[in-house]
Amino acid sequence: MAANSAMAAKFACPQCVLALESGPQWPFSIALVPGVPWYGRLRFSGSRICGYCGEKWLRRNIESDSVMPVPFTAETIVACPVCGREHPLELQAVRIHDNVRGCEPAFGIALALSEPVASRQYVWAYNREHLAALKSFIGAKLRERGPVANASLFSRLPAWFKSARNREKLTKAISRIEQRYGAMR
Repeated sequence: MAANSAMAAKFACPQCVLALESGPQWPFSIALVPGVPWYGRLRFSGSRICGYCGEKWLRRNIESDSVMPVPFTAETIVACPVCGREHPLELQAVRIHDNVRGCEPAFGIALALSEPVASRQYVWAYNREHLAALKSFIGAKLRERGPVANASLFSRLPAWFKSARNREKLTKAISRIEQRYGAMR
């Protein structure tokens, strides 16, 4: 498939009536796309130079969970730390992909197959096959690299995930996900 060809993402929840479709644009960018809902976290950020003294850049970053419908821009008031004057500042919304807890990349929906392992460490999977591959990797006694060192899914896992000392914690977390997944069916 060509890099500039149109791609779409679809989501349908088997438990409720939620059905989403991204349309023919690239759904995995950080920018908000008109007509594509985003259910994940957002960062509103903006900056400008003080219009009075010109001394300082005035910046503001606000992170929040999104509430549908998502505004593309917001406005706030910022004060210059040098002269104290207040200025309006336009903030642009940008998607935050939660790679720690796991979120679906096109719409930002939190993954059901996610379980905490330790503080700020989660194991998550998109589906049964992904979970089985992670379980197989964790349980492997010998992990060999392929011909290209950084081309596989497993080469991109964080170091704590690949560490042998976390094997037992990860196995328990995956077992909890499998038990919960069995109950979801």
